[in-house]
Amino acid sequence: APAYFSKGPGVAFAIRASTAVFGANEFGVRFLSPLLAAGTSLLLFYFARRLFNQGAALWTVVALNVTPIFNIGAFVMTIDPLSIFFWVAAMFAFWLALEQSPRFSWFWPVTGLLIGVGFLCKYTNALELVSVILVLALAPRLRPEFTRPGFYSLLAVFAICTVPPIAWNQQHAWITLV
Repeated sequence: APAYFSKGPGVAFAIRASTAVFGANEFGVRFLSPLLAAGTSLLLFYFARRLFNQGAALWTVVALNVTPIFNIGAFVMTIDPLSIFFWVAAMFAFWLALEQSPRFSWFWPVTGLLIGVGFLCKYTNALELVSVILVLALAPRLRPEFTRPGFYSLLAVFAICTVPPIAWNQQHAWITLV
């Protein structure tokens, strides 16, 4: 389905993809969880290294991986490993887009896609847009991004990702809002 009562289709699609390869068993259902945890750790490492240094990056990943809820998510397939992975990936892509400013960068629409796919996994991922807007608004040197096409390409791609849950909710009496 393009949505469910409390979430988008992301976790269902992820489980369907992994069980299509490995079968409808526990391994098939959980296969992507450790990969998402590893991907999140790698993205966070590269992001922290880019912002600070290798030591800070290592300690950031260590701190993430000693967090109990992150470790549980590395073994249980829920919406959270997907949500966290796409949130971190979008955060990193956003930073890469800012690094290439004022030139247009394809990292802008990629950021919108990553936030949008995260939204399709867990609706609260849309709040990352608030983070993006606050960063741009509160850093004086970044405010000109509001006048450039990159930011609006991010919003447009994200908006496209919201169509399936909105259409599903319209057909189901807006049950998610209720």
